[in-house]
Amino acid sequence: MENYFKTWTVSHPQFYTPLYLKKPIIFELEHYRAVMGNGFWLGKNGSDTIPGYGYSGAEIFLKAVETEHATYIGFHGYLGIWLKDNPEFTKELLNRCGYWYFPKSVKISDAGNQNIQFEIEWLNKGVAPAYNVYQLRGKLIPEDPSKETIAFTIDDSGNMNWMSGQTYTESYSARFDKKLKGNYQLAIQLYDRKSNQPVEIGLSDQQKVENYFILKNLSF
Repeated sequence: MENYFKTWTVSHPQFYTPLYLKKPIIFELEHYRAVMGNGFWLGKNGSDTIPGYGYSGAEIFLKAVETEHATYIGFHGYLGIWLKDNPEFTKELLNRCGYWYFPKSVKISDAGNQNIQFEIEWLNKGVAPAYNVYQLRGKLIPEDPSKETIAFTIDDSGNMNWMSGQTYTESYSARFDKKLKGNYQLAIQLYDRKSNQPVEIGLSDQQKVENYFILKNLSF
């Protein structure tokens, strides 16, 4: 804090700008008890302003995460104590480090009875990109329960291009084996083939059905 406050406690911020575009950055912390003992972490969730600095510990922490474009945060100390002191701030850190994708808007450009073309405007609210290509997996969920759900996969969602704090519009298309008729809901998920896990995106759980998020109603 004393030596590197102007760069949010990061000693060499210029090192990280070229690196984070290619490899994930690990942000290594000072020991939590030492930070508290030095008077640099005050109040619940570190939210109280530090005398003489004009910022809270939590604000400085987040600025350091942003400066390094950190994907991982290496913790020093007893985790139980940290979590008890900083429950809400921990959740905020989990969202902010790495990537955090939000679909801002969806536009259906064409919905024929055997194909669909659509655009999604994506926003990355995290501090870094992802380092793996994620699939965009989709479903057309019928209003009529007697009809079957139609699934499709787009191998590259375009996510490797989505940088921090910026929006990107991606165009997608899918073709189906049979003709569709009726009302459907378009649902999507991002999917990581390396871990065989869906990638969470910034939408309400109320829009979620079996790890897919419902984005739009459409008719064929």
